[in-house]
Amino acid sequence: MYETPPVEKNGAQVELVDASGALVHTDKFLAARKAAALAGQAYAPVLGFETTGNLHINYPYTPFKGGISPRVALAWSPNYRSGLLGKLVGEGKTVLRGGFGRSFGRINGVNQVLVPLLGPGLLQPVTCGFTLSNGTCGTSNTLNNVFRIGPDGLVAPLQSPSATLPQPFFPGVGGQAVAGDSTVLDPDYKPEKVDTWDFTIQRQISRKLSFEAGYMGKRSRNIFEEINLDAVPYMMTLGGQTFANAYAKVWTALCFPGNGGRCSQFDILGRAAAIAAVPNQPFFEAALGGTGSSFCGATSCTQALLNNTSVINSTGSTNLFGQTRVSDLWAFLNGRSSWALGKTMLSSQATAINTTTSLGYSNYHAAFLTLKMSDWHGLTSISNFTWSKALGTGQIGQYNSSNQWLDIWNPKASYGPQIFDLKYIFTSGWSYRPPFFKGEHGWKGKLLDGWSVSPFLTAQSGFPIGIGYSESACSACQGFGEMGNTASSGSAFESALPISPFTAGHSAHTAVPGSVIAINGVNVSVGTNNSSQLNIFSDPASVLANFRRCVLGIDTSCGSVGNLRGLNRWNLDATIAKEIKFTERVGATFTVQFTNVLNHFQPSDPSSLTLTTSANFGRITSAVYAARQMEIGARIHF
Repeated sequence: MYETPPVEKNGAQVELVDASGALVHTDKFLAARKAAALAGQAYAPVLGFETTGNLHINYPYTPFKGGISPRVALAWSPNYRSGLLGKLVGEGKTVLRGGFGRSFGRINGVNQVLVPLLGPGLLQPVTCGFTLSNGTCGTSNTLNNVFRIGPDGLVAPLQSPSATLPQPFFPGVGGQAVAGDSTVLDPDYKPEKVDTWDFTIQRQISRKLSFEAGYMGKRSRNIFEEINLDAVPYMMTLGGQTFANAYAKVWTALCFPGNGGRCSQFDILGRAAAIAAVPNQPFFEAALGGTGSSFCGATSCTQALLNNTSVINSTGSTNLFGQTRVSDLWAFLNGRSSWALGKTMLSSQATAINTTTSLGYSNYHAAFLTLKMSDWHGLTSISNFTWSKALGTGQIGQYNSSNQWLDIWNPKASYGPQIFDLKYIFTSGWSYRPPFFKGEHGWKGKLLDGWSVSPFLTAQSGFPIGIGYSESACSACQGFGEMGNTASSGSAFESALPISPFTAGHSAHTAVPGSVIAINGVNVSVGTNNSSQLNIFSDPASVLANFRRCVLGIDTSCGSVGNLRGLNRWNLDATIAKEIKFTERVGATFTVQFTNVLNHFQPSDPSSLTLTTSANFGRITSAVYAARQMEIGARIHF
């Protein structure tokens, strides 16, 4: 395989470059940013966007030339006429097969054609992530200085687009407007590589009955993944402590004493006392200049931070620690006058700078058993059972955008069940044609012969699901600082984690009206907004109370696409057919096809499963399959 990306004849494809005009490679950029953070230094260089024509390069990414796709397969049919092996494998009745193959994925045209247009340089999106009441854009804002339509004017504070775009173009620098979400192709982008292997045993039991059992595996590398280069470098180390560790210790001090880490309205229990009891954290002391600095004043920097109403307000509606708003906290720190690290964010240039990479990977393993029956007294069938596991870091297809890893510094944090991971799948198709009237002539043969009934059953275990939560400006976007700027449109997968082992199961429960429970002195309605009283949990309140947010510095993963399982499901379809022969060459087939022939109600997974909308928690409001439908058809053949 030799793959070359499409080329725009005028060189109008946008690349990401540094101040010197050199191409930015995602893996090298992240490595440099991480190394600097571990040394207590900021690495947030000025980045620009330049066309391939101006760079004098032919392609937006390096053509792929390593597409060698070997395939090998072996089959062996042993012959044993007697003894134990004769009974097990028989004489020419068993076949053992094995194979291996390597293939390469097809790069979606969206990435090849659209993504090179999403970086400013050809187009110029203008945005303001943090609007201020004085009509300007800032690096952060508060309830006191945010721009409000009406009192502060009728025109949003946006800079005017540039009349011309220099090459390279550096948004947010030298008076240029700040760009919106900007995405480019990584120069090292390549098609995914898939290694597949299998081993099967096929055994003929009788002339009309056989089975096959086997294993199949798939190892995929170079999978599509979008990376936000402005993700918070949480390993930043000052005072001998990382930002992640400081964050985790403050969260633990504020949240864990109250209801197992839910951190809901902790101020009801004594806001001032809870904050005063938080130990000073070396990172915050060093990063904010220590006692006596312009921000900290006469108190410690940890206390100054926690007593700032933009970090934690008096009602608890703003709590950058309790609401796991890591990116918002990092932006707040960056905006303080005594911030010791200088520029650590790229948001002064764009709300997001994303690169489309091939850094993801996945693995699939499955065992299966297939049973076939051929015309046994008019009955033909094939049934298959599969037991599988699909794990990976890239949970969505490459036609998507703005979905990020939970932790770009540690891909394993996103490694977990894929969206399509189904542990068990069973399918069984049958066709029964009564043989009793075969060969009958006259009206009896025309009336009674030629009928067939063909049911088809599917059953499967549940899809991965997770309990979500809001992080104020966004959801699943900043628990690990994955979106450096929450004004961007990006998100990741974050699921709440159980405080104690989860034992509630995953089946639909009827007559569940919900209940009201007290969490840290506040009455909370759980699952009460549910007219059907159908819920995935028999006691949604106890489940809600047993889950907490995923916390940076404490947890290493947030459950990938979901750490729970949705509802098991099954369905039965069927077809009734009648064949009629008019002459030797002319005939007709009449069919009646049923979907969901038993009119079985199969509840779907919950429509609302978040900590922040507790009244809807766990409720089921729809069905997977439509009600029974019937289609009548006729076909004439000649």
